[in-house]
Amino acid sequence: MRKFKFNLESLLVVRDWEEQKSRQRLSEANARVRVLMGDLDRIWELKESAVESWRQQGAERFSPRDRINMSSQLAALDARRDDLKQQIECAKAERAAAMATLKQATRNKRVVENIRERRFAEHSAEVDHMETIELEDIFNARNKAR
Repeated sequence: MRKFKFNLESLLVVRDWEEQKSRQRLSEANARVRVLMGDLDRIWELKESAVESWRQQGAERFSPRDRINMSSQLAALDARRDDLKQQIECAKAERAAAMATLKQATRNKRVVENIRERRFAEHSAEVDHMETIELEDIFNARNKAR
């Protein structure tokens, strides 16, 4: 019996590699979104803790210079928050692109796998047919010998 050989095996390896790279890109994009979201949460916490500490110190004791410093600190935190929001949107767009790439890579790999499965099924059917013919020949040869 001849052994099954898939002549597109190298293409299947390439498709598998593309799918793995796409999965890696998607996980990197997800990690980037999570990190940025964590940074955004920390900005909110910093802002809340700064305001709370100023309240505890008492607003009456602050000089105009202190008030300007506090306002600039809050403005800097707000600017950082806005920058992070913009980065998060970019990261989400990258994640969506990575997801689309992964879907396409998975489809491409599945196409080659389906071709392989069909060819293997054809090969198996041909092998079974050849075995059946050989068994019939053996049976017929024995019947003629009797």
